[in-house]
Amino acid sequence: MRKIFVNLLFALSCSLAALSQEYVALANIDSLKKILLVAKDTQRINTLNLLSMRVIFGGPSKDYLEIAESFSQEALTLSKKINYRGGIGGAMLNEGIISMRKYENYSGILASLQVALPLLKESKNEFYVAGCYGYIADCFHVVGQNQKAVLFYDSSVHLFQQLGDTTSSVWQMVGKGHSYYDLGNYNFAYKVFHIAQDLTQKRDTLLQNVIRINLAKLFLSADLPEIAIDYTNQVRRFYPILSIEQQKDLPWTLSGAYMISGEAFLKMKQTDSALKMAEWSNLPMKNQDVDDLGFYGRLYYALGEYNKALVYFSTGYRASRNSSHKISLASHAVNLSNTYIKLKNFPKAIYYANEAVAVSREIDALFVLKNATGALAGIYRATKNYKKAYEYDLLYKTLSDSLAPEDYRRKLSLIQIQHELEGQQQLAQLLSKENLVKQQTLKIQQQQLMQASLLKKVLIGSFCAFVLLSFFVFRNIMLKRKNEKDRLERQLELQQLETEKARIEFRQQSAELEMQALRAQMNPHFIFNCLSSINRYILINRTEEASAYLTKFSRLIRMALHNSEKPLVTLENELEALRLYLDLERLRFKNAFNYSVAFVNAIDINAVYIPPMLIQPFAENAIWHGLMHKQGVGLLEIQLCAENKTLTCVIMDNGIGRNMSGELNTRTVEKNKSMGVEITRGRLALLNRSRNEDAVFAIEDLLDNQGNGCGTKVILKMPYRDMTEILTDNN
Repeated sequence: MRKIFVNLLFALSCSLAALSQEYVALANIDSLKKILLVAKDTQRINTLNLLSMRVIFGGPSKDYLEIAESFSQEALTLSKKINYRGGIGGAMLNEGIISMRKYENYSGILASLQVALPLLKESKNEFYVAGCYGYIADCFHVVGQNQKAVLFYDSSVHLFQQLGDTTSSVWQMVGKGHSYYDLGNYNFAYKVFHIAQDLTQKRDTLLQNVIRINLAKLFLSADLPEIAIDYTNQVRRFYPILSIEQQKDLPWTLSGAYMISGEAFLKMKQTDSALKMAEWSNLPMKNQDVDDLGFYGRLYYALGEYNKALVYFSTGYRASRNSSHKISLASHAVNLSNTYIKLKNFPKAIYYANEAVAVSREIDALFVLKNATGALAGIYRATKNYKKAYEYDLLYKTLSDSLAPEDYRRKLSLIQIQHELEGQQQLAQLLSKENLVKQQTLKIQQQQLMQASLLKKVLIGSFCAFVLLSFFVFRNIMLKRKNEKDRLERQLELQQLETEKARIEFRQQSAELEMQALRAQMNPHFIFNCLSSINRYILINRTEEASAYLTKFSRLIRMALHNSEKPLVTLENELEALRLYLDLERLRFKNAFNYSVAFVNAIDINAVYIPPMLIQPFAENAIWHGLMHKQGVGLLEIQLCAENKTLTCVIMDNGIGRNMSGELNTRTVEKNKSMGVEITRGRLALLNRSRNEDAVFAIEDLLDNQGNGCGTKVILKMPYRDMTEILTDNN
């Protein structure tokens, strides 16, 4: 990431020649030094600021930052002396850039640049203003305030585009995409990188490869390592095969491609390939940024060389702390904690895990928070502090339960947006080909008309026989032209039909993937609740109840796993799973409620097929939000009726009602228990969309004579399929 910032600064330097009309002709540092000898007042200040900028972007040389800083400090002193606000803003901008080159504290740099920005706006120096927007965005990005970073990147992109500097605007887009990546908004990140890639000129291979590296990191974080390796391979193809001597000084884009490939191989458990990538990158530790240090640490951790891993994680941790890069600080702290666990140094492991928890909560980095709580749970189990181990294990499972479906949706949506944008590119290419065909057809028509005109002039002075012959020739030409046009039109229609067919198939596949994702969420949600109950029995030494509960639970899990693989199951199968679940909940709540399943009319439960796990979430909702808070023994009634190919299921409870439940839930953790109903709502919506069927549910409040809540009734209606339809579908 720091390397990207350095190259961003380098790209901006290309625009700075236009900062002031009086310095347009000044192309080198020596010319500026000659002017400095005679310049006075504001001219001297402007020359000092431009000299500082030229030294910064003139390429690293010995003590170049100190030289640039001496020019900017003199400019700042003189500007304050004569109250030249534009000069103050320019000097502060230069000092901010110098501090970024030194990787100093970004919070302090940010404060300085925010003071410089309004001063630069007053001076109407638009290139400086555009650059200052970008550097402020970089600082917000590093300190973890990515929402603000995106706003400043947008301002910089817009201003550079107004100034006609496409290259600088694309570099700012790269930073904007990286901020969306840190926010976890992978769809927006991919779109920004895709737009930047389209705007980048083909000859600008550096910028093209930087975008490919960012796309590789995006897919790697979405747990799609194979696609990440495809992008890094695109970067590697720009460079020839290097000898061992040449590999000592690799281009940083190639080195970055090796690093990301290594991370991808680690995700795929291919440690040997990851080690080879590390050897090819051949970076000494002093030249590595925080991301590189993390990769080497994780590599040695995977190899079991924990002391070596500790060196890299510690170096990355210190660098992140010095630069206020909070997301990297939290990640390295988690890595340090896990490494110290392996080394049995539990006090240090606890220290770094707690710091990771605090920092990740501050910047709302839920994925790092999950890893940190998992590390703390492991530490307390190893040190036999079972109470704290249970607390952090519960928090870890809660975070995992909430992040798992989000990660799946993020991966799915990233693949979808990739396909959509690639489809748009293919459509644009198809339209381009269509225009080319039309142009060629028009050219042929023009040529034919010219030939016909020439032939007509020749035939005017010829015999009538030649006139008759020319008629047949012309007629033949017109027929050929018509046939050629008809053939091209038919070919275009076929291409359009094939494109539409591919689009429809893709939408159907997307809908089916979404349906699978929603069904897959049911099992983790339900299993987590049951395991928590079994764990509670074990903790209070009620082994017989735990054994009975576990026996029923294993039967239910077997049925859930079997049913989750099928889009439709028999009503008998669904009711058996429902009864097992209700028996488990009665055991869990010490027979605090009774239940009954009744049929309003005659139903052949072996011949009725419905989607699995649709009734259970409503029964669960009735127990947790109605019956568990009721005084005395509650009652849950389930009534089934099948008419006109529609199955109606009524779930009634005599609990406390939704109003009272809502008041209780605002004061307890039970407000998360209705997740199953929300998931079922999504499943019914997808079922309606994919099959054009009407499946709905309604919730009614039951009231006593005084108007108080005395229960809840849910009416669920869904179309079902009989045995004949299932056999027909299978054939």
